[in-house]
Amino acid sequence: MEPHGLRYLNLVSEETEIDEHISEAIQYMRNHFMLNPSLQEVADHVGYSLSYFKIRFKDEIGITPANYLSILRMEYAKEQLRTSNCSINKLASDLCFSSASHFCAVFKKQTSYTPREYRENHS
Repeated sequence: MEPHGLRYLNLVSEETEIDEHISEAIQYMRNHFMLNPSLQEVADHVGYSLSYFKIRFKDEIGITPANYLSILRMEYAKEQLRTSNCSINKLASDLCFSSASHFCAVFKKQTSYTPREYRENHS
């Protein structure tokens, strides 16, 4: 079984049962994170009200759905920074950030590195 802290990244092991609607929401978020879906869109997709969706997601996964989407976006950004020459501006745009500076601030908050530092240290 995976460590509890990684539960939200790996969907969950076979030993852990998860609400099928939350599992479907996770899959939807994984497939659409680059389109920056609203939490209302995700809740609608699985047939839950927004407030109930947020509560169920946090209960099942341990983090908020907004945090989960942010983690998905940052994991994608880290992969791109490690494996491609994609510019930071293009990456910010691809991930639907309002600006490269906002992307850099969010990235640094989650990783303790600026995107440039991350690329230099992890390429």
